[in-house]
Amino acid sequence: MVRFFFAIAALFVSAPALAQSETDVLSPAEFRDHLGAHVNAVEGYSVTPLEDTRLIVRNGDQEARINIRDAYDRYLADPAALPEVINVYVATILEATTENKLDDLVILINSVDFIENSMSPEFKDRFLASRGFVGDLAMFLAIDSPRMVRLVSPNDLSDWGITEVQAWAIALQSTPERNGQLTLSPAKRYENAYLITAEGGLGASALADPEFCGPQGNGELEGSVALLTSNEMFLIGHPGLKGSLEGFWNAARNVVETG
Repeated sequence: MVRFFFAIAALFVSAPALAQSETDVLSPAEFRDHLGAHVNAVEGYSVTPLEDTRLIVRNGDQEARINIRDAYDRYLADPAALPEVINVYVATILEATTENKLDDLVILINSVDFIENSMSPEFKDRFLASRGFVGDLAMFLAIDSPRMVRLVSPNDLSDWGITEVQAWAIALQSTPERNGQLTLSPAKRYENAYLITAEGGLGASALADPEFCGPQGNGELEGSVALLTSNEMFLIGHPGLKGSLEGFWNAARNVVETG
């Protein structure tokens, strides 16, 4: 399952068709502008190009910085499917406008400077503060749905009629339930390295579950080391897996060096 991290969403509407021959292939910037035209067509929304494959989408006092590299790659795989690709990604943005339920609350694990790096200064204080996790990682309250994950704002708490303390308690309980079965599998790119993913898609969030990784656990992960690679998975080295500690550190060095 592919998930996208947005702070807001736009409504899907029809935008002017792009004049394009069957042999033309859009550049990243042209694709960005075409996708942006669909969002700009929604009343109250505006799009500002940030980079060739990144957009800033604004709606009132809300802002999202969206990386559309995956969308562009899918378009390149089949340029004739441009309308379908655009529809899918605009629909993905649309999904954020649906009513969210309390059991959509989850804990997201990311770097402590995640908000700092992904939001403009004037918007970064509009989301709930993170909680320290370990090292340079922090826990964030987020809303999970099949196509996207977004951070929780004070307005969300007001809509639900709960406090921030209550929201954290709900997220702590709902995260493992939404993640479902965890899977340990070999990392294809690295020898003797292993990844943990989750059926629900937010494998890294399993690290916030005290019954999986904490004093309430059964001790099976004792002596393990982990490296977060994305919201969806993390590398793990475990003494009980032959060669996995060495494989973990080799993979971790490669991940750090290549960014």
